[in-house]
Amino acid sequence: MYAYLLFMNVVKKLDAAMIFVFLYESLGDLPGTVEGTSFEKTAVALNAAGLTTGRGGAFTAAIVRSNLKYLEELGLIERFGVGSSVFDLRLKESFARLEPRPAPTVDVYGGKTLFDGVENDYENENENRSERRGAKEEYINTKTNKQTNEPKSFVSKNGDEQLDPQATSAPVATVNEVVSRFDFSQDVPRRFRAVILKDLYDVGLRADLVDRAMVAVWKRYATIDDLKAALRVAKDEVRVRETTNGFKGRRFIWETFAPIVKSWYDSAGIVWTPTSPRLERRPVYSAPQIPG
Repeated sequence: MYAYLLFMNVVKKLDAAMIFVFLYESLGDLPGTVEGTSFEKTAVALNAAGLTTGRGGAFTAAIVRSNLKYLEELGLIERFGVGSSVFDLRLKESFARLEPRPAPTVDVYGGKTLFDGVENDYENENENRSERRGAKEEYINTKTNKQTNEPKSFVSKNGDEQLDPQATSAPVATVNEVVSRFDFSQDVPRRFRAVILKDLYDVGLRADLVDRAMVAVWKRYATIDDLKAALRVAKDEVRVRETTNGFKGRRFIWETFAPIVKSWYDSAGIVWTPTSPRLERRPVYSAPQIPG
């Protein structure tokens, strides 16, 4: 049983795992070679055995082809006669010899964490802005005799003094207004946005979402920990989709991330509006060189 668990830890795709186990058992639970097979022949055999894909459908030659390629990339099988309709398929591994394989990682940040160098700058800059804002507000309250928050009144036609309804209800800001007033040219916000983008980028990502996420944290509608957690959850949903062949989870990171960012603005009382169709460009960075 433990050997099968190790196997599933290596082969993340359900259909690929099912095909490998089927071929493995057809060889008597031992490594060996399936001779004179094809994608179509393998699909027919799987369907005849009553097996279905992770989505509950029938196996096809195309499904078998893509999953055998995946198993080849993992180094579990080797195909001879590539390019012909009929080939030999050698199963190189047995369950008993499989070992857990950690997912490969690319250190695009040079050994640093995502927010190293930016997080401290962000905190220092926010402290300075808070001090400046506090001093400014104190000056304004002093000049206006601290009456800025008092509702205005007016005299109605019948002579009664009433509160001005327009003065008692503050205008509601939209997320577009908040973001449009932000200066993205400053050094710290610009670098902060760049590291968010590197971790968030996926196909179809809209530039507005990156701006809104960065501004939300900068204005303390959410914390950096909230941001990290949102990115982690969004990536987990993508991994779930990959391991279930699309049966569960999300295809893109931003599909899960966007509603979380919206919740930050909702909590701050700011109206969320649709993002612009302008897409974010893929971030460019230099991959670390492998020693030797």
